[in-house]
Amino acid sequence: MIKSMLLVLPVLALFSSAVYSSDLEQELHLQDCPTEMVYSYPSGDGRYSAYTTDKFDFSSAPMLVMSVTFQNLSSNTWVLGYPQVWTNRDNAQNSEHSPYSSLEITPEVVQPGEEFTISGVVDILSVPATDNILTIRPQLAYKYWTIDVEQDAPIVRTEFTCLPPYDKERVSKDIVINYN
Repeated sequence: MIKSMLLVLPVLALFSSAVYSSDLEQELHLQDCPTEMVYSYPSGDGRYSAYTTDKFDFSSAPMLVMSVTFQNLSSNTWVLGYPQVWTNRDNAQNSEHSPYSSLEITPEVVQPGEEFTISGVVDILSVPATDNILTIRPQLAYKYWTIDVEQDAPIVRTEFTCLPPYDKERVSKDIVINYN
């Protein structure tokens, strides 16, 4: 599945016109790629509504290829829509940035007990390099996500691949070749 998502990388690279430079105060000790996701964004009653990666160095990889699988432990059938995706620094909930992303939800209709996967590519260059975490929140089609993710949609497995910086000339040539 991740290999098929790699085909959209050149297109995403061209559309990332809002490239932010790395801040000199960037934390140099951060890992190059996330290794896990945790439950995040608790409500007043302690229910979590999103999933956040551990901290990683946004300046080291322009593209994040991800595949995250969850299980529907609720008693309801879910019809899923495009997930929310945002980044920020140290989970500061008041300074969110929206990266370009190309994600796929499989399957879109999830029965109780079934697993579903959000996979695809997130363009890290489209947000400030000083951000250091990525958050995703699944969405129900035509309805706000109010599900306690820890209880009703726990993480089953995660896979992250951070791609190294690309050669802009090579990407441009590949796109021309692919369109002819």
